[in-house]
Amino acid sequence: MAVFEINQAGGINGKKMNVLYEDSQTKTEVGLTAFQKLLEVNKIRYAFTSVSGVALAVASLANKNEIVQMDVVSATPAYSTPNDFTFRTGINSYYFGKVLSKLLIDRNIQFVSLFYINSDYGVGYKEAFLNDFQRSFFE
Repeated sequence: MAVFEINQAGGINGKKMNVLYEDSQTKTEVGLTAFQKLLEVNKIRYAFTSVSGVALAVASLANKNEIVQMDVVSATPAYSTPNDFTFRTGINSYYFGKVLSKLLIDRNIQFVSLFYINSDYGVGYKEAFLNDFQRSFFE
C-alpha cells in the first residue's frame, strides 16, 4: 500500500518506486543467488534482507557494489560495520546477551543450560550471552 500511495503522489523526487521481491527461504545460498540476480539483472541500488546468514552473505557484495543493504532481523554481531553500506533495524545479540546475563546474575543463577541453533544467528546469541555471563564470575 505504501508503494502505491507514494507512486500515486508522484513518487520520490518525481520517480516512481518499483519494489522487486525474491524469497531467500531463510537459506544463505538461496538469498545470495537472489541478491546476485537482482544486482546483475535488475540493477538494484537498495536491498532489504532478513535473517543473519542471508544478511552476512549479501553484505560483502552489497559493500563491493555500493548497494545500501538494510536488514530487518539480523542479530549477529558480525553484520553491519561502521563506514560501509550495511545497516540493521533490529538490536544485535550483544544487547540481548547483556540483558539476559544481568537478569540471571541478579537472581544469583550461576549454572544454565544453553540451547541454540547452529547458525550465524544462534551462534551470535550464544557468544554474546557467554561473553557477559562468564565474565561476571571472573571480575
